Amino acid sequence: GRPTAPRPLYAKPRLDLPDALKVGRELGAGGFAAIDFETATGSRASACAVAVATVEHGQVTNVERWLIRPPGNEYDGFNISIHGITPSMTEASPSMANVWPEVAAAVGDRPLVAHYAAFDMSVLRNALTADGSTWPNLTYFCTCALAKHVWPGKVSYRLVDLADECGLAFQH
Repeated sequence: GRPTAPRPLYAKPRLDLPDALKVGRELGAGGFAAIDFETATGSRASACAVAVATVEHGQVTNVERWLIRPPGNEYDGFNISIHGITPSMTEASPSMANVWPEVAAAVGDRPLVAHYAAFDMSVLRNALTADGSTWPNLTYFCTCALAKHVWPGKVSYRLVDLADECGLAFQH
């Protein structure tokens, strides 16, 4: 028989270029909320921090951050080395179930964007489920997937590198 083509290592976005550009323009014009989670361990249920930045008409209008007490307030040294958040910083922090209503209020009815949204949405889903909360009805987009589609062949799709290439000031 015929040899089969190798399967891609990641699924390509299902947007053609005009659709990808349309999504970007709509997000820029209509506003969105960017979300970013940090985890305490390798478990996606171990959210220890979340930040939300709202953007309207291309301008950041608000940035809010919350520390979250992960289950058992347990941390892996590797995760601490990435984000610098320690158990002593979150021992008195609220659980995800208590933080989520404030996060949801900051997001409002805006669509969410995240760089590597599969990770952030998985953390949100697992942290809420572990805390006994239900999954909210959300619309979200992955900026990494959009970048890979619009700018194929880049050496790096890290957010800091893409921002630098676009001439944007970026503070993680």
